[in-house]
Amino acid sequence: MPRLSRGRSWSGDVADFVVGGAVPAASNAYVSRPFERQAFLEMTAGIWVLLLGPRQHGKTSALVRLETLLEGNGIRTTHVDFQAFGAPEDYAALLRWFAARLARAFGVTTVEPEPSARDDLEEWLEANKLPGGGSVAVLVDEAGAVPEPWQNRFFSQLRALYNRRATPEPESFARRAVFLFAGTFRPERLVNIDNSPFNVSRDVKTTDLSRADALALAERVAGAELQPWADAAFEIVGGQPYLLQTLLAAASAGADDSERRALFDGELKRIRHGGDRHIVAVFERALAEPRLGELLAQVAQSPDGIPFNGADSDQLFLEVLGPAVAVGDRLQMRNPLYRDIVISNPQFTPGESSREAEQFLVALDDPAFEVMHDQKLRQFADENFAAAVRAHNAGNHRLALAGFGSVLEAILLDHLLAQEAADLEAARLAVDEPPQVLRRVGSSTRSSRWHTARPLSELRT
Repeated sequence: MPRLSRGRSWSGDVADFVVGGAVPAASNAYVSRPFERQAFLEMTAGIWVLLLGPRQHGKTSALVRLETLLEGNGIRTTHVDFQAFGAPEDYAALLRWFAARLARAFGVTTVEPEPSARDDLEEWLEANKLPGGGSVAVLVDEAGAVPEPWQNRFFSQLRALYNRRATPEPESFARRAVFLFAGTFRPERLVNIDNSPFNVSRDVKTTDLSRADALALAERVAGAELQPWADAAFEIVGGQPYLLQTLLAAASAGADDSERRALFDGELKRIRHGGDRHIVAVFERALAEPRLGELLAQVAQSPDGIPFNGADSDQLFLEVLGPAVAVGDRLQMRNPLYRDIVISNPQFTPGESSREAEQFLVALDDPAFEVMHDQKLRQFADENFAAAVRAHNAGNHRLALAGFGSVLEAILLDHLLAQEAADLEAARLAVDEPPQVLRRVGSSTRSSRWHTARPLSELRT
């Protein structure tokens, strides 16, 4: 039987589902989708491409195959993943790293331009281009991971490179290169729209697997006996590739249908309760922006979604982010699982959930922590808040309460440590000498009288 392969390195076994990272080119656990062919046709026509889609939706797996297709058509191709780039020393360091990736793919030694040109992207690319003629494709994966201080400059220089495509020098990098930018991001927030390479690129969106794709995937990896589980998974998570692979991997580890049912249900419960980072990542990003959270709640609470407005950047980003998808003129939840999570999560629909057992919370960055003065206490509060959320999602509510209580204590201690010594002493004295209270003596209205009573600390019930 195929084995659950979460988190292990690829060892050449082509008979496993893949639930972490790109699906290797030799793996059977892959079904091609139309967007891959679309990106290939655009790039072979010399058109730059903007490939947007949710995380774990098959973008990187598609790029692995696109690279092979382009190379097979005589286009020298390099794949640059910005997730691999560390903290930049300066802008020239980013350009050096980028140019070195291209030089390595082209089999040339990295060359630095003149000192006066080391902040110029085109100079770096010209110095490290593939000798001779021929087209070159650059697949920029996780384009949104370009460090924020350099985003506007880097992408503006790429736009300038695009504008230089009309240069008369046939061997220039600008004339020969075609770019693809992939990721899960808002293009309008990475760079000023007037200087953006994205608005001269052809938009391509990743798409879900079809039901037929899901059935074919199950049969290809584990045989026809797993197809009913592919059908069951599709009813819950639709064609979301990662979630399909995750549920199928769990079911495939069972020796019979009874074991498969237990494993399938157990994995689904883990996902529903926020035990899978994929789910948390999708919804924490939506909750981080109030407008996105409000929109998503509206979509989830309407049986057929809400009217889709292609000019609304928030609606467009919900589709890119993953929880929602445009179907005709409606913006709808991508699958029943996502819908159930939004409806049952009090962070989206406070006070409206009726299924407390399925609620899970997202550990967002709390603004309260940002105003804490003591860095150790702030770190303590952050870590305990996240731990309390995990305990809540796992059903360990006593541990969750203890964790949330520790967070409140850290915030209180931080507040006290920030006070002046004189204010703290005044507060201490107020506790040592509590205010006097009045106590009523006598039972009848005529005989009742009020007098000074003992301090609260001395009163007995």
